[in-house]
Amino acid sequence: FFKHKTPYEILSGLVGSEMCIRDSFNSDTVARQAEPTSLPESIREADDNDIEYHNFKRYWGIEDVPTLIDVKDNRIVFPLESVWKSYKGNAIGRLINGEPFRQDKWYRYGGDLDHLLINPSRDYSNIIIVEDVISAHIARKIFGIPSIALLGTSLTNNHKAKLAEYSSMIIALDPDAYLKAGEMRQTLMLHTGVTPKVISLQDDIKYYNEIDIENIKREIHNARAIYNKSLT
Repeated sequence: FFKHKTPYEILSGLVGSEMCIRDSFNSDTVARQAEPTSLPESIREADDNDIEYHNFKRYWGIEDVPTLIDVKDNRIVFPLESVWKSYKGNAIGRLINGEPFRQDKWYRYGGDLDHLLINPSRDYSNIIIVEDVISAHIARKIFGIPSIALLGTSLTNNHKAKLAEYSSMIIALDPDAYLKAGEMRQTLMLHTGVTPKVISLQDDIKYYNEIDIENIKREIHNARAIYNKSLT
């Protein structure tokens, strides 16, 4: 059901210098366009010649995720809206390859959305909260429940309003943000009346750590049992 190796072990022949480091997301270091706007002309649909782009998607196992490419800055571009061909600057880009530890690894192209919500089935029983868009897509793929990428580790009023629609929540931030996850739990308890479960991850979700996956699956099972009992 899930991969038994990390992306490095599975696709070690595809990684470039920038892929070989841990991929963390800090909202304080996300570059951004000054004003909301339409997407730059350098962004287009990828074609067969965009080898690094396709390797990047295979590396993370997100081949089925709708994305574009920014050919000027060599970024893979993730839409932040479900109607992905009509968004007005609501997108975030991730460097495909580049110098390690660059501060502009993630880039906001404008727009007013501060998150990516993946809930195609409109299921409001449970949601998993992560930091970045790659983790959100992978979490949805692995666990089959809605996921939300906060685009960082800080909760906005918009985040809290969206999360208030769900009966249970699982917070699965990167390991270096565990203390932040505890603060987030307290904030959501006060705002929504729901007590989120904080998962102490050994690694970021997108690295397919088997222990982390089993722990999250267990919490999802428990949350579903409680939710189903409440309906009877």
